[in-house]
Amino acid sequence: MPAIFLLTAAILLSCSKSLLYRGVSDVTGNKTGFWLVNTLSFGTACVIQFLITLFTGGLQLSLFTVLLVLPFFVFTLASQYFYITAQKLGAVSLNTFIYSCGFILPTIYGILWLKEPFDLLQGIGILVMLGAIYLYLLPGKQNTFRVFWLVCILCASLCSGTIGILQKIQRSQGAETEQNTFLFLTFLLCTLASAAIWLLNRRKFSADTAVSLEKRSVFLALLIGAVLGIANLINLFLAGKLPSAVFFPVLNGSVTLLSGIGAYLIFREKMNLRQIIALCIGIVAIILIS
Repeated sequence: MPAIFLLTAAILLSCSKSLLYRGVSDVTGNKTGFWLVNTLSFGTACVIQFLITLFTGGLQLSLFTVLLVLPFFVFTLASQYFYITAQKLGAVSLNTFIYSCGFILPTIYGILWLKEPFDLLQGIGILVMLGAIYLYLLPGKQNTFRVFWLVCILCASLCSGTIGILQKIQRSQGAETEQNTFLFLTFLLCTLASAAIWLLNRRKFSADTAVSLEKRSVFLALLIGAVLGIANLINLFLAGKLPSAVFFPVLNGSVTLLSGIGAYLIFREKMNLRQIIALCIGIVAIILIS
């Protein structure tokens, strides 16, 4: 039962994160604004994770965790960059749909490497999901897209899938007690890297973005950080408790559906009939996989 509640919380948090990214898209159009938002977001997540680590036994660190933090940090930062960039160029529902399909990577990893259970229906579900993506992306009068946007969202999806694999590795190699330290170091590195890139761009373009950043944008950036920190902690825990073929498809598929509804209600994004059908097919695929 606790796993169900945590999964529900993870879905709601991840959906909120997708919508919040769109909310700060107006200040991430330039490089200084983009990396300042990242610095504030990762910094907030870092503080939250530090406090959690401090009150749950303190820092616990091994060589394995240090080595795993480095690729996790790189893919987390890259995922954030590509996903926010894609949110500036495309619809929230479509971005979330493609981004969520990164679940295929950790699902395959869990089946082939960790020998997790897998049946024919789940295989059919993955194929149906790929078909839904193709249907959604078919060119049409109401469905045009930029190549740069497509590259960004596909890269974000691949990064997301790789993060899922790294989460499974962290939870399956006897380092479960170090998960808080693992996330704290990841967010710390992401904060430092984002701050360094922001300062470099600020000098290069002579733009004092910190002064011009509105209170609303600062608040949203801090809120993204809080959501990011809590969601990653829950996801890392669930990655070690639930089979990959259940956790990742259900999480990402549910986020896709809720984000589509949220984008329609909040940002008034419209979808044509084919895209709605594609989303429905995607939901069917999730049911088959789970």
